[in-house]
Amino acid sequence: MKPEERATFILGQLNYGLRTQWSQIEEIEDSLEAMLRDAHARADVHIPPDKRALWDQTWSEVWQTLSAIREDAAQSWRLYEAGDSEHAPEPWRDISAQDAQLDRLFDTLQRIGRESVPQRDLDPWYDSWKGHWVNIDGRLASLRAHAIATRFQLEMRKEYGLDKADDVTRQILEHLPEDATLEDAEKYAAEYRKAYQEFEDHRDHPTLRDIFRGLLLFPEDTPDDHLVRRRRTEEEAALHKE
Repeated sequence: MKPEERATFILGQLNYGLRTQWSQIEEIEDSLEAMLRDAHARADVHIPPDKRALWDQTWSEVWQTLSAIREDAAQSWRLYEAGDSEHAPEPWRDISAQDAQLDRLFDTLQRIGRESVPQRDLDPWYDSWKGHWVNIDGRLASLRAHAIATRFQLEMRKEYGLDKADDVTRQILEHLPEDATLEDAEKYAAEYRKAYQEFEDHRDHPTLRDIFRGLLLFPEDTPDDHLVRRRRTEEEAALHKE
């Protein structure tokens, strides 16, 4: 992905995450967990004995990874509320690897589910299965945006202090489209790229540029996962029907 495209993606995530309320995040987390349990129930009755161990182990790792992400997020806020702004951002650095791990686990679960359903039932079942995982990815994309925004805020407060960091954040939001959603990054690409250039040229807060560049590495190997996964699953479905 080109740097300017990466910047557009991150700014879209950051914009959405900064404007999302905590109560909305909790609702998204609850919804994601419910959808994952539904995904498990949909396919569990079809899993053959030779795939059972991998299926159960993968689900166990999913719940462990989600629990680790929640714990790292909670630890970060505990450090911040205790006045330890220096170390508060550190737990968020682990979330990048955990996020990539979730991607791998979800890919495994989708594959096992697809391969376990009898061929005569696969077409209608797989369309529903595929669509369910696209919806899961939508919830996960929202939580990723929240993670990016939270890490950004913690890094800003560490560097500038609470009041100044919040003031700079307000300035940033003034340059970004107020009603944009995660799917609108390309629609607002020009605005996002202009904002990115302002990051690069920011002379009043030179460290802001370094903080933003650090965000370009989070998650390290993931473009817009929601859209990429949707395209991949649609391509798999097309190949299956041929």
